[in-house]
Amino acid sequence: MKEFDALFGIESQAVQKTVLLLPMVPQDVLGEFGLAELSKGKIYRAGQGDGFTLVHSAVGAGLTGDAVLHLKQTPCQRVILFGSCGLLQETASLKIGSLVAPSQACAAESFTDLLLEPDREWRSFLPNAELVDQLRDQDPGIELAHCLTVGSLKLESALAPRWLRRGISVVDMECSAFFAAAWHTDLGAAALFYATDVVQGRPFHAPLEPQLGRRIAEAKARGCAILQRWMRI
Repeated sequence: MKEFDALFGIESQAVQKTVLLLPMVPQDVLGEFGLAELSKGKIYRAGQGDGFTLVHSAVGAGLTGDAVLHLKQTPCQRVILFGSCGLLQETASLKIGSLVAPSQACAAESFTDLLLEPDREWRSFLPNAELVDQLRDQDPGIELAHCLTVGSLKLESALAPRWLRRGISVVDMECSAFFAAAWHTDLGAAALFYATDVVQGRPFHAPLEPQLGRRIAEAKARGCAILQRWMRI
């Protein structure tokens, strides 16, 4: 069996032009994309939708970056990272339930660097501007934001004030690796996030009020609808 087939649970040449990469796959999101289940490989899970392939890449920069590198050997031409992000703070335009497209992603993926050298310089990586514009054409309410990809949830709250001073608005655990791997493999890439928590105020581990839970569910559904319209372009 070929490496790709073994890792992803589908044949490499069955991968479609558009790939949706999801670090986590909530059942409601799977249903929104018309999929009942995913094939299981050694590391990843994958399934075929109408005009796209969906890959569950698992949480973390390394696995997500590797997944994009593997897509180079397939018919994939463009890839979208779809998942959740945290806000450093709420603003007039960024709240729980907001949809966010990172305009750049800075790499703070190393736990050790965050712990021992929290003020070190970051490398930053960009999405494909045309893909970002196409997504926002589907819904002008998508907010642009600078993203920091981090290697620790524990350190977020202590470091958030420093990150705010450096122009960061949202945090995740995959985006910089995703953009870097897409650039390396010459694949068009963009990311679309729904905000689920606020590092300074409503952390990810805090119980969600029903109203906020509904806002997040609505954001996920809205994001799925945007992507389905975009994939028909």
